[in-house]
Amino acid sequence: MDKIDRLKIFCLVAEKHSFAQVAKTLDLPRSTITYAIQGLEKEYQVLLFNRTTRKVNLTNDGVQFLKEVQQLIFQAEGLNKFKLKNRQYKGQVKIGLPLRISTQYLLPYLHEFYAKYPNIKISIYSHDHYSDLIEQRLDCVLRVGNVMNENLIVRPITNVDLYTVAAPKYLNTLKNTLEKEPLNQH
Repeated sequence: MDKIDRLKIFCLVAEKHSFAQVAKTLDLPRSTITYAIQGLEKEYQVLLFNRTTRKVNLTNDGVQFLKEVQQLIFQAEGLNKFKLKNRQYKGQVKIGLPLRISTQYLLPYLHEFYAKYPNIKISIYSHDHYSDLIEQRLDCVLRVGNVMNENLIVRPITNVDLYTVAAPKYLNTLKNTLEKEPLNQH
């Protein structure tokens, strides 16, 4: 049990005025509730509750402690917005990628992305020259082939087979031309 959990137990005991009711509410042994409160009292060197056999009440220090703890718990729960599952996706993403990849692999599926993430705007910088993340202020780029830039975090997405195709007539013409005039090798 972490400190925030112990502080939440403290707040519940202060609200219900009963260790037993809190144990029942949280489905925990009463001893767990007792140890949580005793641990806080020992850690902060303060008596938080006046205990009798029938009732539990906050001490004066306990009242002040409760105010501080409630603020702390509120702030700690505010940090949950940073958890991925609680985030609301919104904003703009600037992507640089080759023209062919853009038209064949990204654009046809963009409507599905917008259906899932309507508050994200995608800006596409599509061209067939090298995209510079810093200079063009891009969030990410798609590259073809091996990427040897140590300043980038590289994640392979997929393998795509690329083909060069030509008409048989063109290939025969090219072959005949090369046979007559071989390429100069330097």
